[in-house]
Amino acid sequence: MRKQYPKVSSFELYDAEIDDSSIEREIENAKDKNKSKDNKDQKKEEPVDDTSPREQEEIDFLLKYNGEPLENEWKWAEEMSFVYSWVNGSDPNHLELKAKYNGGDKKADNRDRSVDELRYSLRSFEKYLPWHKGTIYIVTPNQVPIWLDTSNPRIKVINQDDIIPAEANPTFNSFLVEMYLDKIPGISERFVYLNDDYFFRTYTHPRFFFTDKKFAPKFYISKNVPFGMKKALEMNEGKNKLSMIKKFQSAVFYTNGIVKEAFGNSVNLRWLDHSPYSWYRDLFEPARQLYSKYVKQSLTHHFRDSLDLIPTYGFQAYVMFGAAVPNYPEYVGGDGTARDSAPAQLNPHRTIKHYSFDIVSPNIRAKTIKFGSIYENLERNEKLYNEIRNSTILLYNLNDDYKSETAGKNLVNFMVSMYPSPSKFE
Repeated sequence: MRKQYPKVSSFELYDAEIDDSSIEREIENAKDKNKSKDNKDQKKEEPVDDTSPREQEEIDFLLKYNGEPLENEWKWAEEMSFVYSWVNGSDPNHLELKAKYNGGDKKADNRDRSVDELRYSLRSFEKYLPWHKGTIYIVTPNQVPIWLDTSNPRIKVINQDDIIPAEANPTFNSFLVEMYLDKIPGISERFVYLNDDYFFRTYTHPRFFFTDKKFAPKFYISKNVPFGMKKALEMNEGKNKLSMIKKFQSAVFYTNGIVKEAFGNSVNLRWLDHSPYSWYRDLFEPARQLYSKYVKQSLTHHFRDSLDLIPTYGFQAYVMFGAAVPNYPEYVGGDGTARDSAPAQLNPHRTIKHYSFDIVSPNIRAKTIKFGSIYENLERNEKLYNEIRNSTILLYNLNDDYKSETAGKNLVNFMVSMYPSPSKFE
């Protein structure tokens, strides 16, 4: 009997990712249908701590870890690969190449601007993951940070052109690069992918990335993505150019449609938190095979596109709905195109025989990760910095949404204050 998945009916949306008023109105209308008639009369209740004993045990374990040597069952994690993606969007050569494909625009956008976040992220990594002895891969568009000591045996800089299909080069589409991280030579069976604006605030155990016992990847996901491919196509109608955030929303909705096509309408994506991405290396290729039509489409996009397959979403879905089922890889889960797909072809030398995952609960996420944006409002930024300093979180992300030089300098000052000592990678 085929495994059935519960139908998703939530229309809630991850607020940090949305600014489109028309989409928000549709979401609110959908919510209103589910409201009870006497909802207006209900009094606002005080927040209740509904942390379960299991959640509290997990929180206590993670927050009490103080850098001690790993337990024997976790020794494998010492050699686990970590992967960063990095680009110096202000590099004149990079901008010159980019201009050949974007109509001549040589401006650096916020997403690719660098104030040496990677330097401070690596400082936080070295200090707060003292157990790690393996390789840190830095995937770049044939660039090397000038401060990076590439002679350090733990650092390997990977030219993204060497891991993606030749016909896609050159690419400025980070989604496409993320789709082929498994092609990095020597990458471990389990690995963690980080962005360069992720920072560890305190000592972090590998149980933050993988579950105990089964060592399954932890997925930091929140509310249901409310729309699919139809909405994405509607957003792309007409001549109006989509903003960066709307383009991202469209790509998420589009990916949700791809996932439903593959695994059936009963499944649904959920918004990803700004968090580490824990992966099984050997599931990338079968995921690409299942989504091959859309992978080929993304290969033609030199830049992020509103009709992209986003691998962090699509590949997580493959783990959840396709691989974490009995009899995989002979049988791929799902009730869409996956139902009739061929058995997954996996690395014959793999040591992992069974695949699973764990969705991190909101209570645990709230205590361990934080997303923040750096804006023009210096007072607001300082408040965020102080919240981070005084928190118990393990990891935080600082999104680049500022324009002024002062806001950038303040960000650098904050990073220096948090991580003043150079790492062995400099």
